[in-house]
Amino acid sequence: MKAWLKRVLPALSAATALAVSGVGGGVSAAATGSTGGADDPSAPASAATVNPWIAESGLPPGVARQLQQQIDEQIAAYGGTQISPYEVSYNGGNAIMVFANPLTGEFPTNPADRAEAHRPAPRNAPGVSPQLTAATTSYRYGCPYNATSGWTCFYQNIDFNNYSCPGGGGCGDGGRMLQFESCGTQSLATYGFSRQTTSWVNNTSAYVAVYDSSENPLWDESPGSADAYVGSTANDKADNFWLIC
Repeated sequence: MKAWLKRVLPALSAATALAVSGVGGGVSAAATGSTGGADDPSAPASAATVNPWIAESGLPPGVARQLQQQIDEQIAAYGGTQISPYEVSYNGGNAIMVFANPLTGEFPTNPADRAEAHRPAPRNAPGVSPQLTAATTSYRYGCPYNATSGWTCFYQNIDFNNYSCPGGGGCGDGGRMLQFESCGTQSLATYGFSRQTTSWVNNTSAYVAVYDSSENPLWDESPGSADAYVGSTANDKADNFWLIC
């Protein structure tokens, strides 16, 4: 069994167990160990409180639980399935919320931490069906692409999240990135990302049009373009977008 699938299966099993017990949304804090010393990077964690994602994050135990707590809260509020130590998947992987490393503020690019590196090619490549693998997936400011297709990504912080940790590590909520691969319109509010976008990357071969909650246009994204700051007029106003392909 492939290593990434071994990581995904425990999370799916945990989610199934919770659904049977009547607990909705994300994994409970008791099950994940995401409470109790989560703000203390050096705090030890017993085997009973470490879920597979915490153990595989490679972070100090307290920091790993802090990250997991953010993911648990995302799932509890907006659903989704955790697919890696840093990612929550929606709509069969057509949308993925990526959480930054709490110590550095950076989005992971290690294939072990990015499950979409092992998935089939995105839907925005009609008629093309190569496999996205660890060897062919690249990342531009944490936003993935390969030789034939890519994703469009929205960042919570300026400069693609590069300045969310001003030094010394331990920045807490290091920021989030929301990435999409499917053509058509999407509501950012569905994923708890309405009025959150400050920078963006478009790694697709299509144009993207972004709007506020009143359907007023905010900005357009040409294929292969990026913007480290949307400007004061558009900052934290994006509510939905259209990936035109």
